[in-house]
Amino acid sequence: MGDSCHGHGGSHSHGHGGPGFSGFMPGGFHGQLVPGPLDPTQQPRKVSHPEDSSSWDIVKATQFGALERCKELIESGYDVRQPDKENVTPLHWAAINNRADIVKYYISKGAVIDQLGGDLNSTPLHWAIRQGHLSMVIQLMRYGADPSLADGEGYRGLHLAVLFQHMPIAAFLMAKGQEVDSPDINGQTPLMLAAQKIIGPEPTNFLIKCNASVNAVDKMNRNSPLHCAVLAGNVDAVHILLEAGASIDLENANVSGHISPLSFKKNLLLSYNMHLFLPYLLNDSK
Repeated sequence: MGDSCHGHGGSHSHGHGGPGFSGFMPGGFHGQLVPGPLDPTQQPRKVSHPEDSSSWDIVKATQFGALERCKELIESGYDVRQPDKENVTPLHWAAINNRADIVKYYISKGAVIDQLGGDLNSTPLHWAIRQGHLSMVIQLMRYGADPSLADGEGYRGLHLAVLFQHMPIAAFLMAKGQEVDSPDINGQTPLMLAAQKIIGPEPTNFLIKCNASVNAVDKMNRNSPLHCAVLAGNVDAVHILLEAGASIDLENANVSGHISPLSFKKNLLLSYNMHLFLPYLLNDSK
């Protein structure tokens, strides 16, 4: 795991190829992802292509939604809990491809709802969240999927929904009991991740409207959402956080990173962005 407000150490490569990030952007949200370890261009492969399915293996049949072929293979003795060579179970492939009928069938045959798999050690629910399949998220949770579980990078369900800007899923998870300030493995809240990794007003503004704490600090560097926004050069997030009452006096683990107008002169990284943030901070300190 990497330092908080500087990303998590692992790569986001799944080894499964997949669509580019533009396919993950929901309408109405205009954030821009900060370049860094988070690499949404490499996602679990989602496929859909009509073809004769009689010779397909379990993975291909699941990906393409060939329910009858899936049933044939399972009834012939294939263990639904058996992962493929990439350590991915059929339930993962059904979830990422939004195959509701196949998910229902696999669960009835004993599939493990929260089985970890893939390069990022994720659950099927994690995969559905990343892909933005709200209906699949609802279905999996009805079967008992746990959104509070963390993947191999330390992200829980709500953090993934925020990072990939699937706000309907984030809202659903919070409605089902996930706390807006729940920490990931590094102690970062969804608001910290939004301020750090997604340039623009959303989803920072969305989370604040959901009563996210603007003065929470992570457990590693004691960075607040405002620290994260300044370090990322996220002007919109800085403005929104200050308007919401974020403190400019909170000190993190490094005194040189103390967010106040004077401290910018003592920190090269913050000084680089001083012309962007100083008007907000000076106005807020009056």
